[in-house]
Formats: sequence, structure tokens, C-alpha cells
Amino acid sequence: MTRPTPRRAAASSVAIPEAGAPADARERLLQAAIEILATDGDRGFKVLEVARRAGTNVALINYHFGGRAGLVAEAVRRTGIELAQVRAMRLEALLAAAAPAAPALPALVRCWLEPVFDSVCRQDRAGLLMLTAHLAFAAELDAPAKEDMVRDILAVDRLFVDELARCLPALSRSAIAWRLSAAVGSYCFVLGEREAISWRSSTGGRPPDFAEAYEELVVFVIGGLMAPAAMSCGSF
Repeated sequence: MTRPTPRRAAASSVAIPEAGAPADARERLLQAAIEILATDGDRGFKVLEVARRAGTNVALINYHFGGRAGLVAEAVRRTGIELAQVRAMRLEALLAAAAPAAPALPALVRCWLEPVFDSVCRQDRAGLLMLTAHLAFAAELDAPAKEDMVRDILAVDRLFVDELARCLPALSRSAIAWRLSAAVGSYCFVLGEREAISWRSSTGGRPPDFAEAYEELVVFVIGGLMAPAAMSCGSF
């Protein structure tokens, strides 16, 4: 039986302007917001600076995004869409290369993790990555806004859960999904806390090596996925 090709649902949900294409005021504001969040984080995010970099005025932030919270949420959502696009394309290529067999578990894990490390380490988006997890539960965003912000990432993650379930038949889809969620928290901490005091204290002050961090996280995620099914609460 032919396995269906993963749909690039996340990739097609929003059209992202091509590089070099004329950007309107909304797009300029969004790109400026992404740059500031990536380098300065939420605390350093000022709407006046966003407007200045975009060559426009603060009033347009309210017009296009409904204010600061809406702009931040859209910046995080846009970054999530980009991540989802890359993951979907890499998964499609991995499945095509492995067909008709299922991909190996390590290959699936690397396919899922690599785009995150590529984005953060090459584009310095650690601050924005941390905000993804934070804003998904931010009190100032209502439930529909939170769901919209992470919808594209979750759509592609479901494709990975499909394939991981084939590799790990002893686990339920729910268990796999929870373990992927735990892995998200892990890589957000590893990549977001570049100067983590706890990390430096345990390594004698040595600066972080993110190539090493990536390889260790791959092993960590694989180990978590391969662990036996959790006991029921009544078994403890």
C-alpha cells in the first residue's frame, strides 16, 4: 500500500513574501518585530523601535496588529510557519528516501530537531524561540490567538507523530505527542539560555558548544521516545 505523502499544510497557510519583493508597511513592521525579538527578547521589545526600523509610525501597529501583543504573537507565528515549512519539506524528503520502509527513529528525530538549531544558531533567534513557548500560554492572549499562533507547527508535528508511531508501536499517539512536547521544552531551554549559569557551573565556565548540544539533545530525545510506556497514576 502506498503511504500518503505528508501534506505541506503548514507551509501553505500563509504566503510569505519572497526575498527582495517590495514589502508593505505591515510586512516591514513584522520583519522589524522579528529582528528585535530575536536579538533583544520580550523585555527589549519597544513598539517605538519597531516603528522606527520599519520606517513608519506606531499607529500602524495598532491598525495592522491591534497593538503590541498582537504584533508579538504574529511575529512568533510567522517564525513558527517558517519552521513548519522546513520540517514538512525535510520530512517529505526523508520519507521518499526511505520508501517503502519507515524511516529510522534517529533520522526522524534529526529531521525534527535540525531546523530549530539551524534557525537559532545561524540567525540568532534564540530570544524568539523562547518566546514561542512563553507566549503560547501568555495571559494577554485569548485562546483563539494562542491556537492560531501554534497551529502550523502542530500540524506538521502531527505528521511526525504519525511516523514515530510506526517506529514505536508500543507507545500510544498520546504518549508520543507528550514526549515531543517535553522535547520542545528541552530545546527551548538549551537554545534560549545561551549563558545559563547552571550549565557554565557544571562545565567549569566553558562557553556552550551548540554542535555538542545538538548531538546530546538528539540522544536525549531518542532515549525519551524509546522509554517504556509510563505507568498509570494508580501504579505509583
